Amino acid sequence: MTVASWFPMKRDSHWVDRSRTMSAVTAAFELAMVKGVSRVATNELRHRRRVHAVPSSSPSDSPGGLLRVLIADDDDDDRLLLSSYLGDEGMEISEATSGDQTRAVVTRVDPHVVLLDWRMPGGGLDLARQLIAEHGLADRIIMVSGMDDIRDRRAARTAGVAHYFVKPPNLDELKAAIQTAGQHALAVRRESVS
Repeated sequence: MTVASWFPMKRDSHWVDRSRTMSAVTAAFELAMVKGVSRVATNELRHRRRVHAVPSSSPSDSPGGLLRVLIADDDDDDRLLLSSYLGDEGMEISEATSGDQTRAVVTRVDPHVVLLDWRMPGGGLDLARQLIAEHGLADRIIMVSGMDDIRDRRAARTAGVAHYFVKPPNLDELKAAIQTAGQHALAVRRESVS
């Protein structure tokens, strides 16, 4: 049984199996937002991730290479769901749960894009500013927050953050933002080589 079949939707007075309308990971992400279901959904995704792991080798920066994304979030469920979804979308995923881990992974992996939780311990805007200053990640950091505060959005934009999403993010919009930021990263690297 897939995660999608646990959560049917009603269409035109008929119940439809969601697995026909969206991927199991997308359905699991939606399920995790429903109170009390996240543990079941994340257990399913842990199993899927073990079976369908993305290679951990560093890809080249060629157009055919994998886009490297760092997901920095202290919430295990959010991090796992995003990691599974983006991994299924063909991206190489690294994870961090604190500001210190984020800095270490950025140094080691050199990700194209960083998804950064606003309220993570040692994270937020100060960490974003530090990563931009020390690693040149301007327009390659995407903030994700449980709070929708216009002042936070403005501060993030002023600091050089590419996008700001409120949890749970629209997955299609998030994927598009990651791809745009990743293309920017590759363009900057090509210019520095030339």
